[in-house]
Amino acid sequence: MKPRSFLAALAVCLVALFVAACGDTYIDIGAPTQVVTQTQGGGSGGKDGEQDGTGQGVVTSVKVTQFGEHCPSGTASSGEDRSVRVGCTKWLTCTPFVAPGVEAAPSVHGPTPDFFGVVAGSQHADVTIPSNPFNRDVKGKTPGVISFRCIAKGVQSEQFDLTVVP
Repeated sequence: MKPRSFLAALAVCLVALFVAACGDTYIDIGAPTQVVTQTQGGGSGGKDGEQDGTGQGVVTSVKVTQFGEHCPSGTASSGEDRSVRVGCTKWLTCTPFVAPGVEAAPSVHGPTPDFFGVVAGSQHADVTIPSNPFNRDVKGKTPGVISFRCIAKGVQSEQFDLTVVP
């Protein structure tokens, strides 16, 4: 490793540690930023945001939802929407839409969201990214509320609050 790249990597690590020590500050654990060039707009309607078969379309809304929960053996799940028991993992997803009920195709929303992460309450859960950058695994750590937002193609979701219960 060249001295300059080592120093740059060290600086990034130090900044991340400093920000993490500041309390309820968000650190984006998303995938590396990628530049995506695409044309948006126009078209004659189609499936999954594919307006005319060219992949054109515009993200008009974004929603964060849950799609499952896993608990270790002997621990019951919370059994409630928007809650996860301490020690259990709730699965969240960020879904961009081109129209009400019509999900955007990957060619429209790109390979990663602009942002998908914690905006408050990070001390209440451990958040990891599985293989799909539009998903988050949220493992309850301490009782409280952890809040998420997702932004895709500049369009922001409503805040999604997840309550961690004992």
